[in-house]
Amino acid sequence: MSNSKTYALGAFGTLNIGDDAILEGMHQSELNLVPIAHTSFCRHDPLNISSVLSAQIFKPEDTLILGGGGLFYSMEAIKHWLLIARNAVDAGANFEIRAVGFESYEDDWRSEAIELFGLASKITFRSKTSIDLFGEYFDFEASYEKDYATNLKPQYVPPLKKVFQKKKVGIVTTGSLGDDYEDLITLINKNRQIDFFHMPHSRSPLGWENNDFVVGEYIFTNINKVFHQEPVNFYCSTGELDLQKALDMYSEMDAVISYRFHGVIFADFFDLPCAVMRRHALKQISSLEYNPRASLISNSYSVQNFLDEVFR
Repeated sequence: MSNSKTYALGAFGTLNIGDDAILEGMHQSELNLVPIAHTSFCRHDPLNISSVLSAQIFKPEDTLILGGGGLFYSMEAIKHWLLIARNAVDAGANFEIRAVGFESYEDDWRSEAIELFGLASKITFRSKTSIDLFGEYFDFEASYEKDYATNLKPQYVPPLKKVFQKKKVGIVTTGSLGDDYEDLITLINKNRQIDFFHMPHSRSPLGWENNDFVVGEYIFTNINKVFHQEPVNFYCSTGELDLQKALDMYSEMDAVISYRFHGVIFADFFDLPCAVMRRHALKQISSLEYNPRASLISNSYSVQNFLDEVFR
């Protein structure tokens, strides 16, 4: 009986349901999986990333997977991945980079990135867009692998529910107030016949700037301070983030407007029409390159036209 382990390294334990879905998907395909997480907000008995940085846990028969998500988003992140990858390779373990996104990479991080990719025995990306971008910077061989979140077992996804007379649209924002939400606020105000539901994906304990709940409250306040005499048609989520509850909520929607990659992935679980918000279109549209649907719109279309078409 093999004592080998597969360690999963990523943005786990950051209270992000996209990353939660990635980890659940990894558990469907990898045996003896041990997650390495940033905090204790993670299922499956994770190891803390700080302890992994300070101790040697890997054995020659082990594999370390840097997997899932847009993990190349800062120099600090790449340095963390590199330190742990060095530990694994120095111990004789296998290191792989799997099903990641590359849209946020900046070439200022080149030196560390070259070493990180050079340590990997296998490199895969979750979209053709990421593969093409990677090829512009590096000569390493890379291939396509679908996002781990798409591995979720069918029983993890609830049946699609259509029991409401009033149309319901889910809104998936980022956690950044630096994004421009004025067009979205105008859209909600203009379409009082539709109920809009903010569906947060992230409540990061590492920084409020990646807390979607803050953005939901911002939108709510800016809608209702102008239209305080009108019936409420925008609703904020409350309570803790939970992957199953989030998927339950998607199942009750008629359409989705998404600023996030996994907002498009989850909409696709239920074959829901999904509008990609303009600023994040490159990353979002890449999520369905290998599973195109007519109901996905590009950044060249008006979201109002999208709603008109969906509910005509």
